[in-house]
Amino acid sequence: MWFNLPPTLGDVRQLLVSPINEGIELHDSELAGVSFSDGSAMVSLCPAYIHRSSGVPGSDAGSGWSQSATLTFAGATPVPLPAELPVWISDGFLRIGDAVYQT
Repeated sequence: MWFNLPPTLGDVRQLLVSPINEGIELHDSELAGVSFSDGSAMVSLCPAYIHRSSGVPGSDAGSGWSQSATLTFAGATPVPLPAELPVWISDGFLRIGDAVYQT
């Protein structure tokens, strides 16, 4: 599963030459923490595996690295969490509304 990330300031020069796309690969990331506040969920991945490609991240050739990342989901419903964190994400799904995304 991939989440598209906005380009960073460091990518501005490269964007002028060719489009760059980035995504987080959940199944190569570690869930470090989850918190719920005001209807939002903040998911901390440490590390998160980032893939950069001029094509489609996760499908097309590119480069990858690990870094910390926090994802914020609005309109989230609290769910039971693993008893101990951190945990590696190796399998599962993410449900957003009626859409289900497999890892």
